[in-house]
Parts: sequence; C-alpha cells; structure tokens
Amino acid sequence: MKTIGLFRWLAVLVVALSAASALAQYPDKPLRLIVPWPAGGPTDTIGRIMAQKLSEGVGKPVVVENKVGAVGLLGTAEMAKSPPDGYTLGMIVVQDVTRPAFMPNVPIDVMKDIAPILKVYDLPFLITVNPQVFPVNTLKDIIDYAKKNPKKLQYASTSNGSMGHMSFELIKTMSGIDAEHIAYKGSAPAINDLIGGHIPMMFGDMVSALPHIRSGKIRAIAIGTARRVSVLPDVPTIAESGFPGFLGVAWGGLGVPAGTPPAVRERLHQEGARILAQEDTQQRIRGLGVEPAPPESAEAFRGFMQSEMEKWGKVIRERKIEAQ
Repeated sequence: MKTIGLFRWLAVLVVALSAASALAQYPDKPLRLIVPWPAGGPTDTIGRIMAQKLSEGVGKPVVVENKVGAVGLLGTAEMAKSPPDGYTLGMIVVQDVTRPAFMPNVPIDVMKDIAPILKVYDLPFLITVNPQVFPVNTLKDIIDYAKKNPKKLQYASTSNGSMGHMSFELIKTMSGIDAEHIAYKGSAPAINDLIGGHIPMMFGDMVSALPHIRSGKIRAIAIGTARRVSVLPDVPTIAESGFPGFLGVAWGGLGVPAGTPPAVRERLHQEGARILAQEDTQQRIRGLGVEPAPPESAEAFRGFMQSEMEKWGKVIRERKIEAQ
C-alpha cells in the first residue's frame, strides 16, 4: 500500500511539475483573439488595440479573427469551445449575457463555459431629443410629459432588444410611464429620422449621436453610464436624474475558455490591466466615443456579468421584448 501511495504521489508531482514548466514557458506561440463582430466596429477596433498591446507585453503575436454570425453567438461559441490552454481569447459583450433571455436553446452557458479576464470598455447609451419637436431639457421633463399625455410619447432605438430599447423599458417600469417603442434597423436611419423631426426622442449609442449633439441638431438629455463622460461633461447620468444605481451601457471585455489554468488567466489579467492603465490606450478608446473601463479583478467582472444577466433578463421577460 505504501508503494502504491508513493507512486501516486510521484505521478501527481510529475503532472504538477509539467504544468509549472508549461506555464513558465507561456506563451511560446502566437495567440488568437476572436471578435464575434464585424471589422471596423467599436468592439473590433478596441479588440485590435488590446491585441497589439498584448502582443507587445507577452512577446508573441496576437492575431485577431472576426467570427461573425448569429448576433455574436458563433464567435463566442467558438472561443468557449476552444482548448483551454490560454492561446485563444475572445471579446465578450453584453449580448452574451442577454442572449439566454431571447433564445431558449443557447448552445453555450456563458457563465460556465467562459472564464472572464477583465472588463475593457463601456459604450455609452444616452437619451437624445429633437429640440424643435420635443423641447425638453431633463429626464424629469420627459416623464412629466408622459404622465400628462398618456400613450402619446414615442421613442426610437436601433433595434428590438438593443441596449437603448431595454434601457428605456427599464425606465418605463421604474417610473410607471408609458411610451411607444419604434424599432429601427441600425443607428443611421434612426438618427436621420430624429434630426428630420419624424421621431421626437431616441435612446441610442453615443458614438452615432455625438457629432449631431455637437452640431446642435439634437439635444442630449441623460446618459446611461455610472459616471458622466468626459466628452459630454454637462450631460447628467440617468442615475443622477432620479434613478439611483441605473446603468444602461453596452460593454465589452476579454474572456477565455473555462478550464484555462488560473496562472494563465492571472497573467492575461495583469497584462490587460496594465494595458488599460496606459494613457495612450485610454485616449485611443475615448477617441472612438467609448469609455475605457477601470481595471478591476476577474472576479469583479464575473460578478458584473452575472448582475447584468439577471437585470436585463428580468426586463426582457417582464416587458416581453423580442430580439430581431
């Protein structure tokens, strides 16, 4: 019995030493970063910024691969099902945690099949109005109008199930107002109709709205971020406007397949946090109209993802939202 125990102990020691040796050499070949969204968008651009910086940090190329389809599901599923060896990363976004509420048979469980590394960015969403058509200045003005004029308020978003759609539905629930949702197919047609006066109000992304806010064609009322953003410092948050704790942003971060060794995950987290802390990284991300996330732990990112899944899942079910 003692001999068998010794052999088992030696076997465990050999495995541990082999793993330690492999980690000491990590990485010894190129990494790949899967982006489940088209080239040129915010998630892709930020993914490429992170890949370039990560390559400099680890001393190996980090190759970006766009795997597009099924509203991000194809690329996320490929990343989740890749070998958990630290050589495949992926950009995970808010749609990955809202998807289960829209789709009954999602082939992956994002909270079980993916190990979050760190949150990278917030894409602010905000309420804007055409001041010629809807001359309001605050979110309170909008709510007061809706209460005094039942079933007359309309708002647009970029699509059914978009962050703007879900966010304003949450405001409707919290405030008790009613408003008709008008779904568009993308930001451009919605913004054009807002500027043209065909719709009075929109809850959309800041990237698309910012040039028209600066030109005065539309007015920013309130933003869904936790804090005011540097490019629109005079625009209050929705939380400041009577909805404490409100957060309605599209976000993205880095993840790896579940089962990736803890030491590898920690190495990637340290590199990612180092990158996000760099001033030029922050400037490049803000240059897109996006806010860099403050570097936090992987555990904090996992907790945030879980809270987002629960919050938006409840909104989707209660408001009977259907994705396009």
